[in-house]
Amino acid sequence: FSATPPLDFELPPQASRFHEKFSHDDPVAYRRSLDTIAFNSYNVKILYVDALDAIYRIHPLTNKPLYLDPVDIFTKIHACDFQLISQITSKILSFVCLSPFDLVLSPLSIGGHVDHEITRLVGEQLAYKQLLYYEDCPYVFQKTLRNSPNHCRQFLNLLDVYIPKHDVMKKENAIDVYA
Repeated sequence: FSATPPLDFELPPQASRFHEKFSHDDPVAYRRSLDTIAFNSYNVKILYVDALDAIYRIHPLTNKPLYLDPVDIFTKIHACDFQLISQITSKILSFVCLSPFDLVLSPLSIGGHVDHEITRLVGEQLAYKQLLYYEDCPYVFQKTLRNSPNHCRQFLNLLDVYIPKHDVMKKENAIDVYA
């Protein structure tokens, strides 16, 4: 969800409020620039699908925001957004050719954020047998969520991952890139 809204696009109220609080003309482009800095330490190539974030998405017929208020992005995926699952899946498959041996990482979508839920559903479409879910931050640390971590994990086997200290430091430095 990294697309910058078109210049002639009238921002929905939620997006407009977000832009007013932000010190950059294009918060999405700024976020992508931070991604580049953060991922450079891992020597990772970033490929963007360029779908609009939930706060920018509007109904194709009515031009009304799909998610009018901040709480709306934590309710349920709007019916118009289900098409994004196949669109994003197809776009990713145009970048890479996945095999049954590839590992797909996906957020658990435990916070109920619609973009995280769509991403999880895309991950499930892409994965053959090897799918790992990760706990979404900051939602994993919040106790009053629509989808509690226990509910999301009920049929999953937990996997503890050991990260060497120098890699933890690298991850901390990457996280610190984001204000």
